[in-house]
Amino acid sequence: MKKAIIHISDLHVMSAQNDDNLPENKIDSWLNCKDKVSTDRFVDLFTDSVLKYYCDYIFYLVITGDLTNKSKPDEFKELTRILDRIVKNLQLDKKNILILPGDHDVNRFQARLAAENDSNLKPVFEYHNEKFKYFTEFYNDFFKQIGKEFSPDKALVDKLEFKEEKIVYAGFNSNFKIGAITNPGFIDIDILEKDLEKIEEDYSGYNKVALFHHNFLAFYKEEADGQWDENNAEQVLRLLEKNQYKCFIYGNEHTPSSKIEKGIPNISIGSLSKNDKTHYSYNVLKLEKKETEIELINNFYLTTDFKIKKVPEFGEWSINDNKGEVKSIKLINPLKNEQFQNIVETPTQDNSSKSEMVDEREKEVRLIKTPQNYKIFSEENEDHKTLLKLIKEKNLFHSGHFHWSKTSRAHNWIDISKLLANKKDLLETKNHIINIIEENILSFDFIIGLGIEGNMLATKTSIIYNKDYTFLPYSYRYEDHSKYEQKFNFDYDKKYKTVLIITDVVHDGRTIRKLIHKEGRGKDFFEKIEKIVVIALFYTGELTKEKRNDFDLLNRYENEKFDFENDDLEKRIQFHFVSHIKVEECPYTKDNFETDCIIVREKLGCIHKFYSGN
Repeated sequence: MKKAIIHISDLHVMSAQNDDNLPENKIDSWLNCKDKVSTDRFVDLFTDSVLKYYCDYIFYLVITGDLTNKSKPDEFKELTRILDRIVKNLQLDKKNILILPGDHDVNRFQARLAAENDSNLKPVFEYHNEKFKYFTEFYNDFFKQIGKEFSPDKALVDKLEFKEEKIVYAGFNSNFKIGAITNPGFIDIDILEKDLEKIEEDYSGYNKVALFHHNFLAFYKEEADGQWDENNAEQVLRLLEKNQYKCFIYGNEHTPSSKIEKGIPNISIGSLSKNDKTHYSYNVLKLEKKETEIELINNFYLTTDFKIKKVPEFGEWSINDNKGEVKSIKLINPLKNEQFQNIVETPTQDNSSKSEMVDEREKEVRLIKTPQNYKIFSEENEDHKTLLKLIKEKNLFHSGHFHWSKTSRAHNWIDISKLLANKKDLLETKNHIINIIEENILSFDFIIGLGIEGNMLATKTSIIYNKDYTFLPYSYRYEDHSKYEQKFNFDYDKKYKTVLIITDVVHDGRTIRKLIHKEGRGKDFFEKIEKIVVIALFYTGELTKEKRNDFDLLNRYENEKFDFENDDLEKRIQFHFVSHIKVEECPYTKDNFETDCIIVREKLGCIHKFYSGN
């Protein structure tokens, strides 16, 4: 059965009385206690529009706060009636509903009264039980048949699990500092961290989506700060990033829009029913499960101009595709454990020789086939195009004649250091590395950041995937570093099977192979490793259209011609790269470039010699 996740927010169900318990003169929400006929008409037309577009779907409903206008008992009573009508119209199972409180669901009077009657002199916003008194009563009563209860002092409010698709929606309470007066969004970091750890424990391997009332981004004012305490937002985002949340969803701003910020889709929905001169809106994420990924198709629905004749006074619902950057969200479809195994072809052995030791030469003939989840490089890849655009805009591709050493010579060069010098660009490049890992469903036991740039790129991966980590200099620069930097700083006795190496640029893989086979440095460690995964920002070598075994580009076999003096045989490397920019080599060899390369021979000004010796 097909599934659709309906997102509504900011219902602002209004009381018929003002704060003096006199009739409210200004009713500016279509959902209110004064006119139940109009309220029901609005609700029915909303659910009719959902059924029009999704007539054969199972529905899930998320509501991201501000269900009431002033957190009054009569507002919550009417809210319950409205939600019961929506449940009936859409045939919703209450297990499929997630509700979060907003700042308008905090009763300011109850919070202030609790503070005045308490001698502890703590901030008004810390009286969580009192300020959420009416919301808690509504919530627990609405969900009493399925046993859900609201905890006012917890960060996590509720979860929706999509077991088949391996997705979990986690809804959080961002109203920790809402009290007698308004404040930005805020969540206690210590409480949040514990809740996130529990979610990770219960839903390991799931794609995780986070929901809040408050926004991290301000779509209405087009400002970066959103409606969140700045310092707290940074801490919250860091924790979400660490726990690999793939999307953020919220309401609050009454502005339907979407944006991809630092690689994360952000979706904000406007008010469903608040009459504040905006179009009313709701959102639907349609789940489409494919072989290797799950796509959430993002659709916004807004009311048309209410001045048109023969439409309801609030307008008529219709789809609107022009609401930001997020057209769909692509998530990894987790595969069964056996599909993660390294795929190798091992020589068959006669039963009589099973007890004998396998000959070393027999081990060498193992060939890695195309990995099952391997995503071949494409010029249309968004990460590739993003990097290419940065290289162009910042003029980071330098023309010239470069001689790094006798065996490393090129006509051009990418200035990676300037690419990583900018905080935003650095974060983007780190996200590109993580995208490679997730798209190819890579598993590994240990991470190595190769070179200073590789170390910068690898740190986020190490934190997110919680794997052992070390940094190493490039194999041809190791003498520039102290003896302590030249060593693997970890327990050699630990059993690692698959190592991930992250670096900035790879041309032909010789640097990687020299690292793997270097005596007294990596050889003892790598001899025990079954598989070596290499991820680079850029591959600058040759790509042939006829034979595209990109994953095998860094391996070298006995039947190939290569530099026996400066290179090594290797068959265990699985290679991935974000972007391809070909760099031409100097055509002369290590034996004759000093005499035949005119630029070197004549000491012309445009030569760049980075290193001396071999």
